[in-house]
This record gives sequence, structure tokens and C-alpha cells, in this order.
Amino acid sequence: MRLLLRQEKQMRREYAKQQTIGPVLSLDAIRDGGSMDEAAWLLDTRQRIDSEVLTAELTDAFCKTLTDSQRSIFRECLIEGKSQSAYAAEHGMTRQSVHDAIALIRKKAKIYFA
Repeated sequence: MRLLLRQEKQMRREYAKQQTIGPVLSLDAIRDGGSMDEAAWLLDTRQRIDSEVLTAELTDAFCKTLTDSQRSIFRECLIEGKSQSAYAAEHGMTRQSVHDAIALIRKKAKIYFA
């Protein structure tokens, strides 16, 4: 019984992995007369140009609603991942003021992106 459960679990993992990866694209499959959909070769599932452009446009429009200091904090801390302490030290601010600014940015973002 344990062996069957282990095999079933392994099959589920492999199936889930195949679902996230997508179809295997191989010239051998087409050459051997496999039932490969040619449209799969034309479509890159990892490329999301439309959503990337839309996200960039929304981010730029959102940045226009922020003050200059909030925009700087947004880009350096929230987008680029700089720590609040490092940002505060570079710009002569307290860490708490940077933290408060981030809280205001997030509050505006909830309203803007809702």
C-alpha cells in the first residue's frame, strides 16, 4: 500500500511539474510524426509583453501622484529593494520618516490600484 501511495504521489508531482512547464517543444516530435501542435512553436508562454507594458504605464502614472521624496523612496526602497535604514542614511532622514513615507505610499497605492 505504501508503495502505491508513493508512486501516486510521484505521479502527481510529475504531472504538476509538466503543467507549470508547458508542452515540451522538440523537433524530434514533429519529425517523427508526433501530434505536436504547430501553434505551440509560435507562442512563448514566458513572454508577457502586454502585461509588462501595462504594468510600466500604471507604475509611471502612479508615480505622478507621489511627491518627489515619496517617488524617490518608492523607486529606491520598494522597487529596487534598498533598505529603509540605508535610504535614510543616504538622504539625511530618520528611518522612521522613511517608514512613514512608505506607509503613505502603500495607502495611496491601495486607493490608486483598487
